[in-house]
Amino acid sequence: MPLKSSKSKPRKSSTPAGARRTTAKKRRQPDQAEEAAWIAANSYCLCTYGMLYTGSPPPRRLTLDGRAVWIVPVVLTSPGYGIVGEVGVVAVDALTLVVVGGTPRPEVLEGGRRLCEEKRDELDAAFHRARKV
Repeated sequence: MPLKSSKSKPRKSSTPAGARRTTAKKRRQPDQAEEAAWIAANSYCLCTYGMLYTGSPPPRRLTLDGRAVWIVPVVLTSPGYGIVGEVGVVAVDALTLVVVGGTPRPEVLEGGRRLCEEKRDELDAAFHRARKV
């Protein structure tokens, strides 16, 4: 029996030419340290920025001047739509879980206002869909 060539025929793509193929990334579960940093960041966001702003997983760990910190993205959220977009960051000390810094409140609120203007039609549509359910 003859051996088959290891070269295979190129596969035809089911994606139309010029279109991007998107694949859903499977989100990994955060470990306990990440989750604790995320909780600290969420508490800070709620008290500092307001109800529509929250920390988004996964946080990134950095070392600055010999100090380990978690950098947690701050996102604007909307009921019925979900995450609208990123508007800032919060830094959480990795050892003490104390927030050591964050994007100033006026910058976060301005970023949220700008995102709401940019995505007004999508947010309105999501709101109306949610009301019908």
